[in-house]
Parts: sequence; structure tokens; C-alpha cells
Amino acid sequence: MKFLNPAIAAIDRFSSKLMLAYYDNLAIKHPIEPRPHGLGRPLAVNLTSYPPRFATLHLTLDSLLKQEVRPDAIRLWIARDDFADLPLEVLKYGKRIEIRPTDDLRSYKKLVPALAEHAEEFNVVVDDDAYYNRYWLRQLVEGYDPANPSSVCHIAFRIRSGADGLPLPYMQWKFDVRDERARLISGDLLPIGLGGVLYPPNAFHEDATRVALFQELAPDADDLWFFAMARLNGLATKKVGPRFLPILWPGTRENSLWQNNRGVLNDRAIAKLVDRYGPALFDTQATPLTLQPTTPVASHDPVLVP
Repeated sequence: MKFLNPAIAAIDRFSSKLMLAYYDNLAIKHPIEPRPHGLGRPLAVNLTSYPPRFATLHLTLDSLLKQEVRPDAIRLWIARDDFADLPLEVLKYGKRIEIRPTDDLRSYKKLVPALAEHAEEFNVVVDDDAYYNRYWLRQLVEGYDPANPSSVCHIAFRIRSGADGLPLPYMQWKFDVRDERARLISGDLLPIGLGGVLYPPNAFHEDATRVALFQELAPDADDLWFFAMARLNGLATKKVGPRFLPILWPGTRENSLWQNNRGVLNDRAIAKLVDRYGPALFDTQATPLTLQPTTPVASHDPVLVP
């Protein structure tokens, strides 16, 4: 069926152009005045990028700057060795975008440095190759309930477990669930970074910034790692908004984790996470969550620090 791939890709590009034109026209006809988020603590939007995507990065940043709800900061985390390659289209935003140098942690740069410096804030993660319409952040913020904290996402996959409580292979999970159950806070939902995920302050287990650990257990599966770290800390997830139809910039997904992870790499990460933290981590029937003891952080085990 490989011959269908070019046709499907062409349809996706055409659909993306139509959607982008619709939102651009909406912004012209109905301009908005950004308003405060009202969360009570600072709200930051975090993302990372790397040179192959620098040419279209400004398009994503522009959409983040045009949100109906205004974040306190938009932080772009860039590997130190890549700083010199940032184009003028990205640098032109000045102080409106905080461009921060960090270690080259690949996709983990989008959130791990923020947790090391700003764990007490609300942190939203996004991808660097997608368009986010102006209602996107408002829907995440409005979906957060301070009386019952959770992570909030636009795209969620439902984890499926077998009779033994162990997770079924990743490709047998339910992708992009949008039923009423997904609108309730649940431990069986995996939030997907492409659609954006809002995490409340201090959402993660202390292992979240242990560089050697996530590089060993889930080097190519940051969504799974952040799910595990939130779940270890007692945090579940809910989905908000209508179906999130991503508008992706052409040519940005050929070698992406999204393409390479599906299947064997994710299953490998899931198995390692279960081995490390116990089968209850992905057991959708485990309430409350009962986990194996974790190994204390040793002095030689790197932890990202500001």
C-alpha cells in the first residue's frame, strides 16, 4: 500500500492549507485582544527545535504569539551548538520569545530544562512544526480544574491493558480518543505533545529530570516518559476541545520521532518503564497506583540543573 502514501500526503497538505487559510481569514475579520489566563501562577509555553526545522519555526512561533489567552512566557529551548544557526525570522521576535540555551537532550529539551528551572509554574509543551489556532491555549487553560488537578491535552491515546494488567502493544492502543470518557480525568490516557499538553505546577516525579535515566529507558519516547513521571506523582489526564487536526509545515516529519516511534521503539520504552517502575504504571485498572520503589538519585547519576 506504499503507493498510497504520496496521495495521502498530498491530501494532508491540501487540507492543511485550507485550514490555515480559514484561521488566517478569521483573524483578519475578527481580531481579538489577548486576555490574562487567570491560573494564579505563571503560565509558560515551551518548545524546542533543531536546524532541519529552523526554516519553518517562525510560523509556529507566530501562531503561539497570537493566542486568545496570553501566556506569561514562550520559551524556546535550543541546544547550545545550534544557537548560531537560528535564522533572523526567529530572532526577530526579540523579548516576546525567550530563547534559552540548554544541553542537547533532543526532544526532551522541550520540557526537562523548564522543569529544572520553573517546576512551580504551569508548563505547556508544544511541537515546533505545527500551527496552533488562537483558541488552542484557551481550551487547555479552561480545561484545568484547580480543585482536581490534572494534565490537560488536545490529543490523547487510550492505553489498553491485557488481563494480566500489562499494556498491550502500542499499536493496539486507541489513538486520538474523543469520547465522553476521555473528557474525564483518567489514568489510562496518554497525552500527545503534538496537540499541546498543559501540566500544573510540580506535576512530575523527581526522576523526571534524571538525564541518564530517560536516555536509558525512553530515549525516543518523551510522551511516554512524561506520562510515566506524571503518573508516578499521582497525576492523571483529560482531553479538551474538538478533534485537533494538526496543520504541519511541509517537510518537517520525514525523520521525526512521530514517524520512527510507532511500534517497536515505543514498545521497547514501555517494557523498560514497566521493568523499572512496576506493572501498575500502565495498568488501567490500578487505583490507587501501587508502584515499585525507585532507586535514589546517586551522586554520579546526572540530573539536569539550571
